[in-house]
Amino acid sequence: MPKSPIADPNEDYPRWYQDVIARAGLAENGPVRGTMVIRPYGYAIWERIQADLDRRIKEAGAQNVYFPLLIPESYLQREAEHVEGFSPELAVVTIAGGKELTEPVVIRPTSETVFGEQMAKWVNSYRDLPLLLNQWANVIRWELRPRLFLRTSEFLWQEGHTVHASEADAAAYALRIHLDVYRDFLVDVLALPVLLGRKTAEERFAGATNTMTCEGITRDRKALQLATSHELGQNFARAFDITYTAESGEVETAWTTSWGASTRLVGGLIMGHGDERGLRLPPLVFTSAEALGLVMAVLDGHHNASDPTDLVGGALGKIIRALPEPVAAQAEAVRRHAAPAPDRGAARPGPATTITLVQACSDGRRVQLTYRSEAGSQWATEVDPWAVVVRHGRWYLLCWSHQAGARRAYRIDRVRDVELLDEPFTLPAGLDPVAELEEHLAVGWEYATEVVIDAPPDLVGRCLPRILGRLESHGAGQTRLTGSTSNPTWYAEALAADVRHAGCVLVGPASGTAFSDYVAGSNHVLPTNGAARFASALSPVHFRRRFTEVRIGADAAALARAAAPIARAEGFELHARSLEARIRDNGA
Repeated sequence: MPKSPIADPNEDYPRWYQDVIARAGLAENGPVRGTMVIRPYGYAIWERIQADLDRRIKEAGAQNVYFPLLIPESYLQREAEHVEGFSPELAVVTIAGGKELTEPVVIRPTSETVFGEQMAKWVNSYRDLPLLLNQWANVIRWELRPRLFLRTSEFLWQEGHTVHASEADAAAYALRIHLDVYRDFLVDVLALPVLLGRKTAEERFAGATNTMTCEGITRDRKALQLATSHELGQNFARAFDITYTAESGEVETAWTTSWGASTRLVGGLIMGHGDERGLRLPPLVFTSAEALGLVMAVLDGHHNASDPTDLVGGALGKIIRALPEPVAAQAEAVRRHAAPAPDRGAARPGPATTITLVQACSDGRRVQLTYRSEAGSQWATEVDPWAVVVRHGRWYLLCWSHQAGARRAYRIDRVRDVELLDEPFTLPAGLDPVAELEEHLAVGWEYATEVVIDAPPDLVGRCLPRILGRLESHGAGQTRLTGSTSNPTWYAEALAADVRHAGCVLVGPASGTAFSDYVAGSNHVLPTNGAARFASALSPVHFRRRFTEVRIGADAAALARAAAPIARAEGFELHARSLEARIRDNGA
C-alpha cells in the first residue's frame, strides 16, 4: 500500500497539521520568520469566514472603520497594564525616511489605544452612545514559536471597539458578541464543538476587567482559543478621557468593550474537521429544529418525498445523510412515518422549465411560451415574465402578454416550451407578485360575484384574501367586493369563513325574526344563476353575519329550494314568493 503523503494525526499531530496545509495549498511561510503567505484556496476560506462574521457584526449594530497601522508609543504608555501585557510582542519603528523618529511608533498589535484617542473626540453626549465600531485589519505580535494560521507574527483579524453609557450596557453588548456572533458562527457555520468560558484574572486580555472566550475542541482533544470578547470597564476610558454629558447634565466616564477573531479560525477549521485523508470542510449545518422543519416542509409540499427515486425525495435523502447522526435519525423517522394526504390540486412543473423562467425573470428578458390549456388547445405567445409564484401547490408565471395586451398568469406545468428572446423589459414599479396573482385569479370565471360588507376597506383587506376579488369603498364605512368564481359553493364557504373569523361585520337581526324577512331586511339580493349553491353553502350561523348585499345568481325558485332546509332547521319557512318579490323590487 503506498505511503500517505501526510503524516498520521494519531502518531504525529503537529506534522499532520503542517502536511495538510501544504498539500491542500492553503499557506506557506513568509520570508520573515513568523510571517505567512496565504494562497488563493486558503484566502478563499478566510473570505467566506470574513463575509459571514461581517454580516453578523453588522446585524449587532456595529459599523466598519479603518484605523492606522502605526500607533505612537506614548498611546500604549497611558494604560500601564495594557503596555505591560503587550511589551514582549511589540514591533517598534524607530527610523523612517532615513532619520530617527522623535517618538518611536508601534506597529499595531491591537487598537484599543488608537481607538480610545479618536472615540474620546467623537463622544460628547449620551445621545452619541452607544458607539459601535469594527475594523478588519492586520496586526503584528512577534511570535517566538510560529505555526501557520495558529500563531504567526502577522495575522488578519477583525477587532471591535465600543463605548457605552453604563457598565451594564457594555457587559450586555460584550456578551451579545460572544454568543450571537462568535458562538453561533462557530457552531452553526464552522460546525465546531465549542466550550464557552471566562478567563482567569491572570489570563485576561491586558487591561480588561472580564474576558469571555470561545474555545474550540480539536481532534487531539485540546482547546484552541478562537474568539474573545472583553469588558474593559473604565480603564481605557479614563486613560483616554472618554467622557460624555449624561441626560442629567453631569459629565460621566464611559465604559468600553473590545472583541476579536482572526485567521486562527482557519487553523481551528483544519484541526476540527481534517482527518487521515487531509483537509475536510464542514457542510451546511442545521439545528435539530431546522432539520426537522425542513423535512416536514418538504413532505407537506411534495408528497413523493419518501421515494428515493423521486427528484425531491432523492435530494431530501442526501440532506438527511449529511446531518449529524442523532438529527438524521429523527429526520428519517419523520420522513418514513409521516403520511400526508395527497394534494390533488398540486401541479408541479419540470425543473428545467421552471429554472429557465426564473432566470428570465431575473435577467429581465422576454420569452416565447408554447402553452397548452386545460381544454387541450395549444398556442405560442410572447410575454414579459414578471415573477414565478407558488400558490397552493401550483406554480404560476405572472407576466405581461404582448398578444393579449394584458397581464396573464400561466400555470408553468402547462408550459410545453420556453424560448429566451433578446428583448429586455422593465419590471412594473412596486410590483407585489403574490398580490397581483391573487387579484388576477379572482376575475374571468363563470359566475360574477358582488358583495357589500359593513366594514371599511382597510379592515376588510386584512380579513379577506385577494383571491375572492377586488375591494373598493362603497359609501360610509362599507366595502364592495367584486370578483368571479367557477365554484359558488367554495366561494360562499370561503367568504363566510373569512368574515366570521375576522369579526369585521355587524351581527344580524335578533332571533325570532322570520327567515324570509331576515333575507329581505338584511338586503340579500341574489339574482341570476348559481346562488342556490351559494345559499346551500351558508349555514344559519353564516347568515347571521350581516352581508349588506350579495349578488351571485340563481332564480328565486332555485334559491328557495336550496335555502329551505336551512330555514327549517332554524324553525322558519321560506317561500319563493318572498324572494321573487324581493328580486323584483330590486330590479333584478
